[in-house]
Amino acid sequence: RITAGSPLGTNATDTFTAPALVNSGCQMQVCNSGTSAITLAANAHFKTIGGVGQVLDADDCIGVISDGVTWRQLGAIAGNS
Repeated sequence: RITAGSPLGTNATDTFTAPALVNSGCQMQVCNSGTSAITLAANAHFKTIGGVGQVLDADDCIGVISDGVTWRQLGAIAGNS
């Protein structure tokens, strides 16, 4: 769960810390538990569908999976608002 007091974007270089090879296949669900939008930047450590940043509005979630080198978006953002 992530949250922000005002709209913000993640670091353009490292949205998520690069996973270790031992974490290949690990998945996580990233959910915005706050009321402000959070943009997850696409970059070398986070590959998104379409190659662009993904905006999580309030209560939205996104699934990501590790290939041991990068995190990859699993599918569309789940809009829960």
